[in-house]
Amino acid sequence: KKSTIVDTAASLPMILGKILTQYTIQEGFVMNGMIDEISKRAPDLKAMIHKTLQRDMTTEEWELCLEHFVNLLRIMIKKGDVPDEEFIRRDFPNDIDPDGEEVIRNQGIQQEHMQRSKIVDTEWQIALRDELQQK
Repeated sequence: KKSTIVDTAASLPMILGKILTQYTIQEGFVMNGMIDEISKRAPDLKAMIHKTLQRDMTTEEWELCLEHFVNLLRIMIKKGDVPDEEFIRRDFPNDIDPDGEEVIRNQGIQQEHMQRSKIVDTEWQIALRDELQQK
């Protein structure tokens, strides 16, 4: 067992050198839309949506994204998440659960994993988590 650990540890630099190249790291960011494929500098909104939406996005939905992007981003930067009411108010369709039923995702800080979008390190979100821990 000890020899297996030693062999594995000895081969790690070679393995990491092959997998952690600029190309492989960038490709991961391109695949999920965090950077665009051409300039590799700016986020690719359409790719981000396509990778997380479990169905095809309609033209109308894409136009809604473009129309409301700046205002939704402002909310996201300030509060760390965009409540479902904001999406619904702007005529975005409700989310669909695994059974195909429409759902409204009004989960708070105790159910962060169920929110549509999230930035965990905004001051607002940090304060909410601190408040939750004090209860």
